Amino acid sequence: MDKNEAKCLLAKELKGWRRRTYADLVSLVDGEATTGELLGESGAHYQFEIQVFWDDKPAEDIRVFGSIDDGGIRAFFPLTDGFIMSPDGSFVDEDPVEQAVERQGDERCMIMNPSKNRWMWFGISVGLCSCISFHGFYFDYSDRWLHLCVALLFASLTFQFPKVSSSLLLSWLALIILAYTFNDFSTSAKPSTGTARDEVLRELGEPHISGDNLGTIAHKMDGYALPSPLRFRKVEGIDVFLTGDGALWVFYSGNRVNGAFYGGT
Repeated sequence: MDKNEAKCLLAKELKGWRRRTYADLVSLVDGEATTGELLGESGAHYQFEIQVFWDDKPAEDIRVFGSIDDGGIRAFFPLTDGFIMSPDGSFVDEDPVEQAVERQGDERCMIMNPSKNRWMWFGISVGLCSCISFHGFYFDYSDRWLHLCVALLFASLTFQFPKVSSSLLLSWLALIILAYTFNDFSTSAKPSTGTARDEVLRELGEPHISGDNLGTIAHKMDGYALPSPLRFRKVEGIDVFLTGDGALWVFYSGNRVNGAFYGGT
């Protein structure tokens, strides 16, 4: 929903209520709400509701309260606006000059250029799609194609449902980051950078498999999540330890640890 357009349409509808006298509004107090539909300049349809009730005590100030939404999920938390009229016909807590503008103001609702708005959301979606792809190829290599396909699927909705597309992409990105951050393997169990290989072997025992690079080991670890070759490019040795339901990959530079990765089954 275009909030600017919706707020403008509601303000335009309330102008008619501002032109009513205090006596007219008294006759409507605590009656049925006035409802209707409005068409924005963007072509979007909106539904509004106007209610009239005493602001505090009967025969004193009257509050006119309006709400507007597009009939979707915004119906649960619509945009609102309104005013309070005193018995002498003046508006409470409003500047007299602003009151005159509200009574006679411009009837046209100016909205953001739909094309410009759509390109803005397209840019946001492309950025989020890139972040998801980067995460997949750098941190979650085994599921990289899943992340890429999901990102492209959600991004394809951008021109039809731009905000929905960006929301889905952001939700997916947050989900995969949380899943990566709170995996089952404790980070405290991973050997710290700079630890000597002999110390790693004393703590974890003999490795399940060892090699000089990922290419010589990856095909022997079918069924386990693999580390990204983009993330671990400069390695001179690798040990893989089976632990729990996954595999702990320890990477060395010389005879010292320079990184570690845990991949589940």
